[in-house]
Amino acid sequence: ESRISPILHSLGPYAANASAALAQLEDEAYQRRAGFGGETAFEILELQSRPGACSAPPHQSKVVLAVGIISAPGNVGHRLAIRRTWLSLPLSDRSLVATRFFIGLALGRDSLKRAAHEAVVREALAFGDLALLDLDDHYLSTPKKVVALFRWGVERCGAYYVLRSNDDVYLRLEPTLVSLRSYPPANLIMGLFIDGRTMNIPRPEHYGRT
Repeated sequence: ESRISPILHSLGPYAANASAALAQLEDEAYQRRAGFGGETAFEILELQSRPGACSAPPHQSKVVLAVGIISAPGNVGHRLAIRRTWLSLPLSDRSLVATRFFIGLALGRDSLKRAAHEAVVREALAFGDLALLDLDDHYLSTPKKVVALFRWGVERCGAYYVLRSNDDVYLRLEPTLVSLRSYPPANLIMGLFIDGRTMNIPRPEHYGRT
């Protein structure tokens, strides 16, 4: 925490805009809920302070790999560590990779969390790499975040490949990109495969001890 505090302090110049930006997000989320019958969890409320790799129309995109990182509002230390380590390493062509952290915010529904939400918005304005979703951020919301992540990679980025990761994972982007480009850009699924039936086992830390 002592290492994180100076970095967070440096985000001070964005503080004045964070409150207004949060109010804008809350209003947008309210309008979307009204228009979509209440289900807006898959819709990204993205604050971009600078053009990103996915700013071009998908059909004009150069992005080969879209990396979506599942995170949480309080995991600012994880995100800072990623930005300062593997995300900052040189790539042969940076424009081929797009990266976003996916975070849920219960916009306008929990006034007790407003200060925490404002801190996330300040971070979004400063770094331009957060994809904010209108949902309560907890373990059971992970599937919705993953769906939003893949939709972002396909619909926003037009990427050949979409990689889903967590904010406690160290990725080697250049070797991953080299490996992926050696395969035909279709019908490729890589990763750790788990029998879906095992995911129904209650976990004490999320459901309480039985």
